[in-house]
Amino acid sequence: MPKVVDHDERRRELVAATMRVVERLGLEGVTIREIASEAGYSTGVLAHYFTNKADILVTAHLAAFEQVASRVDALRASPHHPVELMRLALEEALPLDRPRLIEAQIDVSFWGLALRDPYLRSVREDSYVSTIAILRDLIDDIVTEGHALPGTDVDGLARETLALIDGISIQAVLFPSQMTPEVQREAVQHHLRSFTTYPVATA
Repeated sequence: MPKVVDHDERRRELVAATMRVVERLGLEGVTIREIASEAGYSTGVLAHYFTNKADILVTAHLAAFEQVASRVDALRASPHHPVELMRLALEEALPLDRPRLIEAQIDVSFWGLALRDPYLRSVREDSYVSTIAILRDLIDDIVTEGHALPGTDVDGLARETLALIDGISIQAVLFPSQMTPEVQREAVQHHLRSFTTYPVATA
């Protein structure tokens, strides 16, 4: 009998292999051949999952985005003060360690490629909109529970917060000796203190 293929499991394997190749070669250097070699499959097998280079780039981007979103969802499922929850969520989105730095490298590289490709740009815009929605919810909880300064603009602050995340990520990727994990955490704490009344932890 022919072997039954678990396509979801195989896709997870290929995504994991893609992330390892990205770590080794950078997003621009990822090819179907490299992923196949890393995963231990033939290029013919990968043809069922990746049509072209754009598919690979989108897969890497979505994998990085979903990893961050999953970690934030796990935080939201546990009891936290809303300001502390936002601090922890922002730190999950920043390149504070090697795995998160790889996620940031993928995102920064993806921006450059999206400048020349409308399809990639639309994929990145969808991620942008989704992230704004998550940040809006986190900020709205802070406002609703009475821990924000009067006049806090939830929508404007969500966009400002994402601009902070993006700016820190770019600087950490390009200038790691300047934008260190300590500096990143200080920037997050300063941002939270600018609109909340809660004593932000210095962890």
